[in-house]
Amino acid sequence: MQLGASLGVIPRFASCHLETHNRAVNGQYKTFTSLPDEKLFIDYNTRGVFSFIRASEALRNCLPLGVSHPITYDLLVTAKVALEEVYVSNARLFDQLDTNRFFYCVRPYYRPHRVGLHEYRGANAGDFAGINVVDLLLGVCKGDDPYYSQLLVDKFLFMRPEDQLVLRDCMRRKSLLDSFLDCKEEHRYDDWFQSNVAMFMQVCEVHGKVATQHHERLVHKFIEGPAEAGAHMDQADLTASGPPLAVLLKGLRKLCDMRCAAPSTEGFNTRFKDMQSLRDCLL
Repeated sequence: MQLGASLGVIPRFASCHLETHNRAVNGQYKTFTSLPDEKLFIDYNTRGVFSFIRASEALRNCLPLGVSHPITYDLLVTAKVALEEVYVSNARLFDQLDTNRFFYCVRPYYRPHRVGLHEYRGANAGDFAGINVVDLLLGVCKGDDPYYSQLLVDKFLFMRPEDQLVLRDCMRRKSLLDSFLDCKEEHRYDDWFQSNVAMFMQVCEVHGKVATQHHERLVHKFIEGPAEAGAHMDQADLTASGPPLAVLLKGLRKLCDMRCAAPSTEGFNTRFKDMQSLRDCLL
């Protein structure tokens, strides 16, 4: 608890302890169990995390260059390739991971735990800055959106201090989407605008594709399906994040729609109209 308070993080296990900062000795890193299913889960999640980090770093490097810079196009290509790697890595994980082994033998280690007087939600593979940096810098999610800002507030203390600094910095930056929108009236027919916007739209498309994949394959196959089959839907401690499964699923659907810039529904706004406005500028 002293270490957690001094570092500004939760006083318990976090996902980075198994992923980005899990030192291997003679090829073996720490796991909770000896199951090959857990190793498969950690291996592919770690690959996905580092691919998201590469994408986020490429997008961050676009900021000082500006959206019209020729190298911004190259950086957007790098981000696209990295996000495509996330998709491929996730697909392999979802195809190979045994549903029951994950649900009953691996997932329990990621559920909420009590430390001292407080219960903290379980570790989540998304507890790193990269994926949210991509959200914010692309502009599909906004730091002043009530739902998304609450999500970030809840997540901050589960990330390393270095990641917290990166994410806080990105929350005050102007997104690439907003920067392109500011240029569209004056520069929509310029070559740089056409090429950079086209690549930007491809990056957003892949990011949304990864979000849809996560929601429709991981959440449904490895959490919702087995919970229904085993009559666990009303179990109080079923989810790693704490709330009942129905509440969690609704929130994940909303986040997926934001990342996909899907048409606005259920009383919340996405960047659908702004994305369509930019898309209409392409020749």
